[in-house]
Amino acid sequence: MKLYRLVIALAMLLATMGSCSESIMNEIDSNPNQVNDAPLNTRLPQATMGYVKAVAGSSSNRLTSYYIEHHTNVLGMGGIYNTMTSYNSGGWSGAYAALNDMKLMKEKALAAEAWGYAGIADVLTAYSYANLVDLYGEIPMSEALQAGVIRQPKFDNAQEVYKNLQSMLDEAIGNLDKGATAAVKPGSDDLVFAGNLANWKKNAHALKIRLFNRLSNVDPAGSANNVLSLLDKSFANDTEGFVFKQYADNRNYENPYSGAQQAQPEFAMGNGIYNALAWFSSGTNVEDDPRTAIWFSRISGAIKPAPNGLAGGDFGEPRLDGRFYSKPAVLKLLNSPQPLATYAELKFIEAEAQFRLNNRTAAYAAYQTAVQTALKQAALFNPAVALSTEKINAYLALPKVSPTAAQLTLRHILLQKYIYLFYDQPLEAYNDVRRELFIPITDPSGLANRVPYPDSEITRNPQVPKNVTLTTLFDPTTKLFWAK
Repeated sequence: MKLYRLVIALAMLLATMGSCSESIMNEIDSNPNQVNDAPLNTRLPQATMGYVKAVAGSSSNRLTSYYIEHHTNVLGMGGIYNTMTSYNSGGWSGAYAALNDMKLMKEKALAAEAWGYAGIADVLTAYSYANLVDLYGEIPMSEALQAGVIRQPKFDNAQEVYKNLQSMLDEAIGNLDKGATAAVKPGSDDLVFAGNLANWKKNAHALKIRLFNRLSNVDPAGSANNVLSLLDKSFANDTEGFVFKQYADNRNYENPYSGAQQAQPEFAMGNGIYNALAWFSSGTNVEDDPRTAIWFSRISGAIKPAPNGLAGGDFGEPRLDGRFYSKPAVLKLLNSPQPLATYAELKFIEAEAQFRLNNRTAAYAAYQTAVQTALKQAALFNPAVALSTEKINAYLALPKVSPTAAQLTLRHILLQKYIYLFYDQPLEAYNDVRRELFIPITDPSGLANRVPYPDSEITRNPQVPKNVTLTTLFDPTTKLFWAK
């Protein structure tokens, strides 16, 4: 564990150095001796931390939790849409700094014929670009990461990015296969799978599955069949998954979601998660779902959501429990693991794919497994509050939670998945909401079709698409190609 902490500390230091400004990125590009001599066993943890914190844990991703009403902002800022372009600037620059680290890692790995490292670099790169394209739509990819040659890269079409990601993952899988017999292999420097390349292959397939499922409106049957064809190549049970577990209980190495909440307690329970929990109850009692007891604080003994777009400020004492609105207990522990792609998610995707192909019995079986797994993992942030078997079974016995196979609807599947994704995975929930529009948005502003480009990029790069502005975010013309 001490070695892990040392590696993480170095990785986070290097990640910070690599994401502060364009001038530092230029130095990296123009001075190969500054970073390019770093060994692979230093590059891998740096690239990993870049993804889990600067990409998956970015302010841009956290912003989407407001969009889909997992959370409500209670800093007294008014509607969240008033501050978006400045709020998410760090997410954009941090993501491309992390991608630069991954690029350098792959180049060094290929030169050393360290195929496992090269494969991991591509998996992390694919996850990072997938995150960016789903947030923003058109993004720099083909001309990105060439600061000394192309300083104002073009923005690639989102559909082309999706195609390129599948190709990138295929290449990654091939390199991971070759990595099994390579002379240089990852080990303790791999902060996710400890050098297990078979698990990295499963992780690559998990992303392929996720991306294929995203195309449900583009090619309903084809996307479903592609999903089902890959499931046995990815995570096989609830002990497997892409989950980062190396955070510490201090502000230097904290989970980025928990760290953001403790630095500035902006998150309160949103209307969306409250309404989703209530939908499955025997009446309208959200506490029929045992997750409410461990996920949220109580205000005068009751669960109280903050109205999205209308909530007043609630950032005084008690900061993390809320004075007026319930706040997420899942964000109170700095060392909580960060789920990134899991077996439960894959079972929800399987249920959806089978449902779209009208295989209702198979869809229902996958749905039941997904919900049960989600309940077992509800206390991932704090195993001390794990739900008992009795509580899980009582919830599963509720008629709306477990309808018959004939009564199962897509809304059952996606609402349960939406609840599951409440813990640190708002972007995937946002993607699902945009695909199927299965929850009512209560914010008076409505649902934005994407995250706006940050002011910093608009100022720096004239290639930024002109049709995406704060005033067009709600217009049908700015929907992503896979959205409904």
